[in-house]
Amino acid sequence: MRLKNWGLCQRGRGGGVMATRETRSTSPYGGQGYKCMTAVACNLLRIAANGAPPGKKTLASMNFEDAAIIQRAYMQLGVKHQMLLKNLYVLEQAPNAICRQLSIKHTPGHHWNRALAEAQEAVGDILNNGNR
Repeated sequence: MRLKNWGLCQRGRGGGVMATRETRSTSPYGGQGYKCMTAVACNLLRIAANGAPPGKKTLASMNFEDAAIIQRAYMQLGVKHQMLLKNLYVLEQAPNAICRQLSIKHTPGHHWNRALAEAQEAVGDILNNGNR
């Protein structure tokens, strides 16, 4: 759950780093798309003030402090773990695409599961060792 929250914040849904897809003609924040982070932030504030439609994430549901802690741990990871976590949680790529990019066997599934578990455990180890 902490990594999912981190991914949401990094995608820009919670005011984090704006991903490239927010500059496209369609956007998860509306339908029209946005050309800058100011428009994204304004739309998020409007949603937070007026109440979100069912299923939408708002600023109130994001835990920015925890996302910052996870980001500091993320920066201490090895490159392969960073790429795996970023591609999965931030860019929301499918596991088979991530496996292709990182040369992980996608079938049988235990290769993917092991790689994901190792990356998640690496973050947990950094957090548990107090290297925040």
